[in-house]
Amino acid sequence: MSGVMRVCCALAVAWALPAHAQEVLGVGPRAAGLAGAVSARTGDIGAAYYGPASLPDPDDAPGFAELELGYLHASPQLSVDALDPEQPIEVLPTGAVNGVWVGARFDLGVAFDVEGVVVGLSLYVPGRDLFRWRLRPDDTPQWATWTDRTQHLSIVAGLGWQITPWLALGAGAQVLFDVQTFTTALVSRIERGTDPETGEPIVEVDAQLGTEVTVFGRAAPIASVRITPHRRLNVSLAYRGEIYVDDRGWTRLDGTPGLGAIGYVHRFAHYYQPHQLVLGTAVALGEVELSADLTYNRWERGRTPNARQLGAGRYGDTLVPALGMSWSRGPGALWLGYRYQRAHFTNANGPTNLLENDQHVTSVGGELRLARWLPSFPVRVRLALQTIVLPEETEEKDWRRFSSDALLERNAGYPGYRYRGWVPSVWLSVGATW
Repeated sequence: MSGVMRVCCALAVAWALPAHAQEVLGVGPRAAGLAGAVSARTGDIGAAYYGPASLPDPDDAPGFAELELGYLHASPQLSVDALDPEQPIEVLPTGAVNGVWVGARFDLGVAFDVEGVVVGLSLYVPGRDLFRWRLRPDDTPQWATWTDRTQHLSIVAGLGWQITPWLALGAGAQVLFDVQTFTTALVSRIERGTDPETGEPIVEVDAQLGTEVTVFGRAAPIASVRITPHRRLNVSLAYRGEIYVDDRGWTRLDGTPGLGAIGYVHRFAHYYQPHQLVLGTAVALGEVELSADLTYNRWERGRTPNARQLGAGRYGDTLVPALGMSWSRGPGALWLGYRYQRAHFTNANGPTNLLENDQHVTSVGGELRLARWLPSFPVRVRLALQTIVLPEETEEKDWRRFSSDALLERNAGYPGYRYRGWVPSVWLSVGATW
């Protein structure tokens, strides 16, 4: 039976970890340069995600169109140190993040003779494969945010309508993609043997594998309202619905001697974003514009992937404040931003080993509009630099969270560890409005 179990484990798809809620690297360079404090700021493609009611801008010309192409690169610098040097901690490695972003914003009201109707579209394509992720049980030490959360094709579409000078409404959707996988294996040979190096018994298996994969889209609603009590002041309220990337299906093993057909059904979400409610404000003071966002993340539905085996997760709702400042003069603009994001998960010194830190996000960026020198060439260049600091956290395993001393000592994080890091990233884009 032990040999058969090893075969099943070798073919198994592991449980996955829940990913981060907020798009911490920003949706577009302006949002990144302002640390995400943009839901009440008007006239940007990223508003399709942050608050569609802010897609219209009073300064937009009737019938305008805007297109932007951007590139994102981030390089996580993360480290984990074991509390006991004789018990090293092996952590699932993280790699650089690369992606291409395409956005568009255009006036739809002219076509229908309705003023103030603006559409925004955003597409993020990961720099590696369209569908690529590494799945591990949640007792495997791994960074809950930085392992593969950016490896997801994402589409956002929004529509904003400036109904009156003081009221705008917006609605849209974020679309991610699920994967359904069916795997069938036919065993043709099973032989017991001995490992020549260790002398331990082994089982050699020959099998023919067949896999069928289907991709499905999953959408979450986005809605917002923006009020302008004064021409220099905006107040907004935005809602973003829960969404996740689901991997489901089954694995079946036929022809196993003594057992016939065996298998299992799997289903897990390896990207999860909870319901979000965002209160935002923006005020213009001459050449300077200040903005602030406060985001409520409802992590109530969050669970550890192996909840049945390792105990319930320790999730908590979070409030995420963000501040942004921009200075515009002539053909250019400068952006500054800060955001504090409290960790939404803790291992509580138990069997799980998901590494999740608080985040201090600082950003700087700007844009340069070339139309001043090239009137027939209405192109702008945007650049944003962002640094996310992950303060050191300590995890010490608590024997009371384990059913036996043997399970405690076999845990991959025993007896404990410290983890910290920082993540520098850069956004670069070229856009045009006509």
